[in-house]
Amino acid sequence: MVIGAITYTTDFLFNINAIEKINQLVDSANNKGTDFLVSGSVADGEYLTVVMPETFTYAELSYIKFLDGSGAQVTPSAGTYKLMGFDGNQFDEVSNSQGDFLLQASDAYNPERQRPSGVGRMTQAKIVLSGVTGAVSFEALVWRY
Repeated sequence: MVIGAITYTTDFLFNINAIEKINQLVDSANNKGTDFLVSGSVADGEYLTVVMPETFTYAELSYIKFLDGSGAQVTPSAGTYKLMGFDGNQFDEVSNSQGDFLLQASDAYNPERQRPSGVGRMTQAKIVLSGVTGAVSFEALVWRY
């Protein structure tokens, strides 16, 4: 399978972002989709993925998990999170199938919760956390295909 012409340079060999982008393009060409991991502390703020290829049309917050200081999964006692996507011009909120943009961190593991997802251009994703207590860090997976 030919993905395109690539000129290998010394800079390229050490550019992990370039290698990651090539792997994402291969996955996209094979219709596997690609996972984009976001992680950090639970301090109020915005947490960005790497820049994503424009070839994907679907985006989903596959999971978000909250962790204690030892890395064990915990359920937060309070706080919210939301997924936002950059369309090339601005970040827009991504809702779940019920139209909810702002989700309760304490419901992150509820099997009946609806995940934020959508179709359209998204070149970068962002997780926004606010007031999360009962956890030290988080990890979220945005899936694109």
